[in-house]
Amino acid sequence: MDAPKNFYGNDPLFISYFLNYLNLGKYASGVSVPTLNRNIVHQLEVAFPPLPEQKTIAHTLQTIQKAKETRQRELELERERKAALMQYLFTHGTRNESRKQTEIGEIPEIWQVVKLGQISQITSGGTPSRSNAKYWNGDIPWVKTGEVNYGIITDTEEKITKEGLENSAAKIIPRGTLLMAMYGQGVTRGKVAILGIDATVNQACAAILLQENIFNDYVFYFLAGNYEKIRTLGYGANQTNLNSMIIKSITIPLPIFSEQKDIAITLKACDRKIQALEKEITLIDELFHAMLEQLMTGKISTQPLTEIYV
Repeated sequence: MDAPKNFYGNDPLFISYFLNYLNLGKYASGVSVPTLNRNIVHQLEVAFPPLPEQKTIAHTLQTIQKAKETRQRELELERERKAALMQYLFTHGTRNESRKQTEIGEIPEIWQVVKLGQISQITSGGTPSRSNAKYWNGDIPWVKTGEVNYGIITDTEEKITKEGLENSAAKIIPRGTLLMAMYGQGVTRGKVAILGIDATVNQACAAILLQENIFNDYVFYFLAGNYEKIRTLGYGANQTNLNSMIIKSITIPLPIFSEQKDIAITLKACDRKIQALEKEITLIDELFHAMLEQLMTGKISTQPLTEIYV
């Protein structure tokens, strides 16, 4: 067993936080493989507060970290709960009905099994010529597959002009339309999103315009929950892509409209909780780094806390 490290009377936890603040990586040298030179580190001059203040600082930062860890565990549990709930709702429904066996497994007796092409029109967009500057930097939103990421799209990285719209395969897709990425790098293919604005899309995005008796969010959640299965439907020698015919052939369990809405509302509540936890974790992380900076530079007095903790 290694001998205990000698911290020369300093608090070990404080030392670990101090090194986090110090960011030793900036002292690394070398191009291909940056290396930290211990001789350089040994020569660094640092000022430590008295031991009671060290303990107070360490305790404060540790408390913030523990709060973040608690929220992270809650987030993991909520994501697991949502996944289990999706599996249950799409096979059992919300009304405790008897079930029947179908080509896609068991579903409630009165539900139908339909193909996506039976309940929607599917189209795609286009890309104005990049060589014509008059087609770009306008005010018409233009969606790329990288922006199709399980959310509501309310803005786009790039925009095209009216002239670009008129001289390409791009077309205006109405707000509320469901989008699916047909191909793209990494995990992009098969992801879905909902348009929160009228927008154009590129040729790699499928725009799924559902019939009026179909609740958009219901189909969105079903497709999102079957992401891995949908990806396996693609084909291609170098890259397994989806296309409109494949998307039309996707089978969906379909309850009546009111139950579609009930299922979507239930899952949307899960999403709101997940988003709230994600935001809280981000804020706690920002608080930690702000406090780390303030405490390690003495900008915040620790005297009141020292009296409590030490």
